[in-house]
Amino acid sequence: MEITNIMFSFDESCPWCRTFLKLNSLKRKNKVLLTDSADPIQSGNGGVEAKKVATEERNSKSGSPFLKVRMLQQAAEMIFWRVFALAFGAVGSIWGVRCLGPENVGISGMVAATVAQAVLVVELNQNTIFVRHYKRQNSEAERSILISAVFTFRLVLCAVLALAAILILFSIGISAKWHVAIIAGVPLLFFSSNQSVWVLQAQENLPANYRAIAIPSIVSACLYFSFFRPGIGPGLDVIVQAVAQAAAFSMGWYYALYGRHQRLVRRKVLLRLAPLLKEGRWLMLTGLVFYLYTSFDLPLTGYLLPLHELGQYRAATKLSAVTQSFLSIAPLLLYPRLLEWSKVGTDYLWKRQKKIVLTSFCILIPLSIMVFLLSSALFKIVYGAAFLEAATPCALLLIARFVGVIRAILCCGLWAQDEDKKVTGLIAAVAATSLVSYLILIPRMGILGAAFVNLASETLAATGAFCLARTAGTQMSASGTRGH
Repeated sequence: MEITNIMFSFDESCPWCRTFLKLNSLKRKNKVLLTDSADPIQSGNGGVEAKKVATEERNSKSGSPFLKVRMLQQAAEMIFWRVFALAFGAVGSIWGVRCLGPENVGISGMVAATVAQAVLVVELNQNTIFVRHYKRQNSEAERSILISAVFTFRLVLCAVLALAAILILFSIGISAKWHVAIIAGVPLLFFSSNQSVWVLQAQENLPANYRAIAIPSIVSACLYFSFFRPGIGPGLDVIVQAVAQAAAFSMGWYYALYGRHQRLVRRKVLLRLAPLLKEGRWLMLTGLVFYLYTSFDLPLTGYLLPLHELGQYRAATKLSAVTQSFLSIAPLLLYPRLLEWSKVGTDYLWKRQKKIVLTSFCILIPLSIMVFLLSSALFKIVYGAAFLEAATPCALLLIARFVGVIRAILCCGLWAQDEDKKVTGLIAAVAATSLVSYLILIPRMGILGAAFVNLASETLAATGAFCLARTAGTQMSASGTRGH
């Protein structure tokens, strides 16, 4: 039965019924926002598009409760699938770490960290450019060509990097205990670099990406509990990661290409990417230098410290990565709103950002205290006594992830104002400072020094982004006052 047929049977004295009726009324008033946004221009219907634009402008200025509810619904769905994935994946991963031990985890961690660096080279913050170009195309044929060009480009680049790495490693000679992990790293690189997340983002269907990573978590957990036992050899967990990424790859592209006949590999369309890569050079540079102070601590720890300390630090980074997977939902959902607020005015955008930052700090302080109080007990229960030395570094990394959310929101606001060069300059300065600090403190303080530099770098970046956002907002407000 339709909702409209039963509305008048509700008891309006009931507060729950009144809330439902209010939300249903907002839904009917803003129903144009619920249409499929993967292809917003449909058959040249200018009237519908005009209404949609008008509705977006009204909601961006008035802070429509319907949009807040919609964002909360999207966040709830993404959190649900993330929790569902972690319920299986995290437990299996912890069991794998306990079976491998610190040294074997260090070997796998070194390979996984190297693969992560290669993925950075392949992607290099290009998804923002591809999403922008995808949204500007009105023809499905052009979008299909773009998908094929990106997929083929990344496939070729993965093959070149993997071949070069294998030739170098085996030419210099490495221990046999590294062979399994290195060979398994090749498919891990391919599946990690060719995910469909940018297509799903362009289709405004990001919850599907979270659904895509849920099933692979079940697969990896089953493999860990079925085949891993204490004392197992090194490198086998890299095989599990590769299988899980293959499952995520398959599910993601199934959602992205559902109902289409798409050829992913086309050699003749590669040249179409050249103008796009030139257009996004500042964003790619930002992505490169951003990595230096957020992820370069793990490989540097492997280069400068023994394997067992690298294994301990990798266990700490795994817990912080789980936290990051939830915290990243906030800037992901807020970025479209930041774009709309920037249309109202830079001063208005700054006021909203300032409110978000103050609210985040009110949540951050008690969370930081709780993390420090519980870190030792949590690490002993989860990983055992062998990893207890990583409890304090883990607490610092978790706090760094909290600060990183504030930094990400502020940087998104600057990108919404086309301040790409300023963000690149800020991140480059922080990356240079953090790289020097890593080289000085890791040999002297070990994994504690690596975690401390990570937190200090995030704090410095967040402070710089706050100053840039405040300057942009106050300057625009002052110029508007002088104009009056």
